[in-house]
Amino acid sequence: MISWRSARKDAEKRGGKLATIDNDIELEEFQKAAKKFKTWGYSWMGTHSDSENGWRWLDGREANENYFAAGEMEKAADGNIYGVYDTRSKWMRDRDEKAKEGSGKQKDGLGSMPAIHRKVTAYIIEYESSAMSSYMMNSWVLSGHDNKKNRNCRPKSGQCPDNHPRMKNEKHQFWISSEMGGSNAPIFTEGVWADFTPRENDAAPKSLGGGDPMSTGIARACLNRYQDFANNVSFMDGHVESVKLPDLWTLKWHRHWKTPANLPELPKQ
Repeated sequence: MISWRSARKDAEKRGGKLATIDNDIELEEFQKAAKKFKTWGYSWMGTHSDSENGWRWLDGREANENYFAAGEMEKAADGNIYGVYDTRSKWMRDRDEKAKEGSGKQKDGLGSMPAIHRKVTAYIIEYESSAMSSYMMNSWVLSGHDNKKNRNCRPKSGQCPDNHPRMKNEKHQFWISSEMGGSNAPIFTEGVWADFTPRENDAAPKSLGGGDPMSTGIARACLNRYQDFANNVSFMDGHVESVKLPDLWTLKWHRHWKTPANLPELPKQ
């Protein structure tokens, strides 16, 4: 058992904060992830209520009532003024609800609890990425990159670490000169990391709100920064142009690039 205030303090001590939900897409992703959580009880979230302002996230934003399970917001009047999410294991749900094995249901949405409650045993922590960037280099143009010379491939395992070209045969995909690349070979683009290694089979990001820093490919460059679903891209011949996000898969990122027959379907926001 842990109190909401202790959970908040501990999350901040670890360099994060109690989790918040910014939009409908985040809610959907959060609910999918939460189905895999297995705790003894509920988990604290970064929302609370008071008599003057109602339910708010930690940064002061109003909490969307649609994110709460039915009837949970109204429980604030009874002193249940801190947000939780149902992360109980299936066994715990069955036990708490005195249901038949496997029939206990996970509550779909935020719940509310007093500041200390025996059924709240954990908290969900959210971290901000510390490696954000405004523009990213295309790794395939880095002539001195270790992967081009296979120096990053471990001789025993054959594995190549981090997010750069992994296979030995990929060294032939690096660009050798700007003249070779011309007007359709990008040098850098807007993104959320220092560099990235695009490949034809890269998947679309789950959201366009800030790209996908956990990806290694084009998803890192898919951010709707100017609300026009396009990124500024700099090419080897010196020109810069605005490229629609789906068309990022059509650019010649490396020497042997083959545009996919079917471009990935991007999210709407």
